[in-house]
Amino acid sequence: MSAVLLLNADFTPLKTLSWQHSVGLVVRDQAMVVDTVPGRRVRSARLELPWPAVIALRRYVPVRPVPGPTRHNVLLRDGHRCAYCGLSHTELEPGEVLTMDHVVPRSRAVRGKVVDHEGRSIDVNGWRNVVAACPPCNHRKAARTPEEAHMTLRVTPRIPRPAELWAKGRVPASWRPYLAKTAA
Repeated sequence: MSAVLLLNADFTPLKTLSWQHSVGLVVRDQAMVVDTVPGRRVRSARLELPWPAVIALRRYVPVRPVPGPTRHNVLLRDGHRCAYCGLSHTELEPGEVLTMDHVVPRSRAVRGKVVDHEGRSIDVNGWRNVVAACPPCNHRKAARTPEEAHMTLRVTPRIPRPAELWAKGRVPASWRPYLAKTAA
């Protein structure tokens, strides 16, 4: 395992780091080792310590409450399924990948905002305006709204809880207890 889970000082998950970066934080006393990889050790000419699996910062750092709607995060939120037809990423044709679709097309944005189907002004690239889409559905919808394209959204674009994204990702078993604390 090369990735290390970084926790804030209050033990909420922040992100993943390389093992090298995490060892650097521990050596500089900016973080402490919370959990280790059994049977593995980090060795250098001057030190030897257990291989970190989870580390926690010694000082709390303020964070954004929700990660941004990157392609990876949108696919996690939508369960790696097309928001229009429900096709899974494993059911796509060879060479095809799920894409991110803007429910209200970007071409309709004014100063980075669009008006959704409920009449609310929302960010054009925000969580409430992006969904996972298979290439055929994305092409069929094109620069139209789902209503204009006579398509139905199977999911409502929404802002996920950070713990929801962590829980849906592939993570080592040793991380699960620390991620479960944020799911409540």
